[in-house]
Amino acid sequence: MCTFMVLETIEYYKSRGSNVHVVLLDASKAFDRVNYIKLFDKLLNKGMCPLTVRLLLNMYTKQKLQVKWNNRLSLKFDVTNGVRQGGVLSPLLFLVSMLMIC
Repeated sequence: MCTFMVLETIEYYKSRGSNVHVVLLDASKAFDRVNYIKLFDKLLNKGMCPLTVRLLLNMYTKQKLQVKWNNRLSLKFDVTNGVRQGGVLSPLLFLVSMLMIC
C-alpha cells in the first residue's frame, strides 16, 4: 500500500512537469541500533528525573539473551544496545534517540 501511494504521488507530480526527488530511510533494524547508555545519559543531561533514568537503566543494563533454533538453545549473551522490540516504551525511546541526533 505504501509503495503504491509513493509511486502515485511521484507520477502525479511528474505528469504536471515537476521535478521529483525521493529520500528513503531503511529503518528495519533501527531499534537494534539505539545506544541506550548514550540515550539515557542525554536524557539525564536534558533534565529528566534521575530516578526515571535510573529505572530505565536498570531495565536495560545487564540484559542477557538466548536464541532457540532447531529446538537447541544458544549460550546466553549480553545485550549491549537496542531498545526492546515490542516494548511499550520502545517507540518513544527510539523517537527520542532520533530527535537527539538532529
